[in-house]
Amino acid sequence: MLIKALKEAGNGTWFTVLERESIANLLNERKIIQQTRQQYSGDQQVSALPPLLYSPLILEGGVISYQSNSLTGGFGAKYLGVGGDTEFQRDSVSIYLRTVSVQNGQVLQSVDTTKTIFSVKVDLSVFKFVALKDLLEIETGFTSNEPAQLAVLEAIEKAVHTTIIEGALQGLWQFKDPQQAQAIMAAYQEEKTSESVPYTHPVFDTESTTLIK
Repeated sequence: MLIKALKEAGNGTWFTVLERESIANLLNERKIIQQTRQQYSGDQQVSALPPLLYSPLILEGGVISYQSNSLTGGFGAKYLGVGGDTEFQRDSVSIYLRTVSVQNGQVLQSVDTTKTIFSVKVDLSVFKFVALKDLLEIETGFTSNEPAQLAVLEAIEKAVHTTIIEGALQGLWQFKDPQQAQAIMAAYQEEKTSESVPYTHPVFDTESTTLIK
């Protein structure tokens, strides 16, 4: 999910993501290619594989908490045997992401984000006498659960978004368009200082706003 968020930032132009989790498999495949070329090249000179790219930054972290039933409640009522009830539940997931410099091992940034997950349950019921000693009872309902995987993905995307803006504020990189960058940073600062005003992610114009290393 983190790789997906990084690859989609700036329409895939802001980050170059390198494979490191399966680096052993990658090196083995490169060795097989080189040995195969040498074996079947005859007297011809074998061209070397292009070198692997090195990374100046490492982004790592994970899910640090998942709070279930942080808020629950409901409401129900019946009149003459007809009624219904509603229940809801709130969960939350927190993501931690840090940016580390490869050259000196310094932790350049450390951000954490939280995404709220809501689940709603609605029940409807009808209870009536239709004849002597006979009853009619009907129940129906549905449950709506926000996928936890989607909540984790949104929290990771928010962490990447925060990392980009915090890096610009710290001078690690800068936006190409200073005016648009100023508006984005002002909205971000307002989100951090105000708990009552929800923050809306700005839509980056990748033609005029790019990251400059």
